[in-house]
Amino acid sequence: MKPSPDQVGPETISLVIPSKDRPDLIKAQWQAGLRDFVAEGGELIIVDHASTKQETVATLQELSRFGVKVIRAEGDFNFSHLVNLGVRASGRENVLTLNDDVQLTCKEQVLRLCAPLLDLSVGAVGSILLYENGTLQHCGVLVGGEGLATHFGRGRNPRDKVNSCLVTGLRLASAVTGAAIAFRRTDFERVGGFCERLAVELNDIDFCLRLKGLGLRIVVNTEVQLVHPELTSRGDPLTGTFAKQILRDRSSFFKYWWKILPYDACFPLAWGSSSSQIGLRFPPAIGRFE
Repeated sequence: MKPSPDQVGPETISLVIPSKDRPDLIKAQWQAGLRDFVAEGGELIIVDHASTKQETVATLQELSRFGVKVIRAEGDFNFSHLVNLGVRASGRENVLTLNDDVQLTCKEQVLRLCAPLLDLSVGAVGSILLYENGTLQHCGVLVGGEGLATHFGRGRNPRDKVNSCLVTGLRLASAVTGAAIAFRRTDFERVGGFCERLAVELNDIDFCLRLKGLGLRIVVNTEVQLVHPELTSRGDPLTGTFAKQILRDRSSFFKYWWKILPYDACFPLAWGSSSSQIGLRFPPAIGRFE
């Protein structure tokens, strides 16, 4: 039986949001549904990465008066470290990590995203993410294919009949994006959290693959559809100091997971992998990893 959001109360969920100097985004999420989530017993943790704007300080101080927990993080940007700080400060079994630029519309989206975790065979849950023009950004991650990882179906129109299978039901995937991912804290601890060697990219994919290594399933709850402009809060990752770290992340990921990259069993080969890839294109699959 499909889990109902009524079976997952806010009091069972810790919501972790890493953020840096974007009080506008935090305010928008608060007004859209997080105020109700906290008022009904949900735990909200904002991991503040070295913000300097006075407006940010004022916003976080105001939210703390409603019981929001604010954790300060210094140093270079490391998404895995920020997530780990937030999760390890949490006090609930179900955890949802959310980018600050993901646009919520109501608290029920948080509950629905966590509902599949009632099935103990599920290790992580993602959602449908849409661009602001309504096209698909994420309905699960294809691991391998023509690159290290692909947001499968990116750029497709979810309203087209041929794409309807991508946005229907509870779908299996090899991984889901860390922009919106729910999991149990006990499973998070079993795999050691997010790998902090992967500071910018592929940390979410690595996390999901390690959960799969425990025999757990990764699913996309297509009932939850969120708008995510992507890179609003962090900018282009391929510029400045991020570029070198991204190359290190990709190299580390490839060295660890290269054996599984030729084929992703969660996606039919007939679809191909024409979406944009994370990482460099590889040689043909035949003889690739001899």
